[in-house]
Amino acid sequence: MTLTLPWALGLMAMLAYTAAAWPMVVKQRWPDLALAVGWLAHGAALWLDVAGYGAEIPGARFGFAPALSATVWIVIAVHAIESRLLPLPAVRLLLAVSATLAVLLAALYPGESRPLAAGSAPGVAWLPLHWLMGVVSYGLFAVAVLHAWLLDGAERRLRAAGPVTGQSSGVPLLQLERLTFRFVEIGFIVLSTALV
Repeated sequence: MTLTLPWALGLMAMLAYTAAAWPMVVKQRWPDLALAVGWLAHGAALWLDVAGYGAEIPGARFGFAPALSATVWIVIAVHAIESRLLPLPAVRLLLAVSATLAVLLAALYPGESRPLAAGSAPGVAWLPLHWLMGVVSYGLFAVAVLHAWLLDGAERRLRAAGPVTGQSSGVPLLQLERLTFRFVEIGFIVLSTALV
């Protein structure tokens, strides 16, 4: 297998995500930087691969693994924005491991090639982006549902524990709920963009 530009960027993303997932002291800044570098390389690799960069026949590739990879990529973007208000190092570790596996899966199973026929309708060139955004939006809705399910479990455990005395352990439920709604909002925006 030759090392193409998307493969090289995917390898760089996997290495950066692995560095971000490495056991670390929470106060260090390099895991956040590694996650950012991985996210940028991941996005570039994903775009070049889905757009069919370097393919012999103009077109695009699409399948379950690139869709999963794009979903993880957007979830990391949402987490990066929300972590400015609510730092969750354990979530960063989980996302870095998930992203490493998603990039590897997308490299191993790049999807089916969809060549663009000469003389096709003008909108056909945008079809792969439409597919990708549609699947990513549904992935974001699925993440929001999973997050709401976990939030419900945390609330039940909190209620079962009785009144809070003194210290609060864990993350405030209202901030977690806000993150769940953020996933729904971004999923709605991505799905609306796919329809446009």
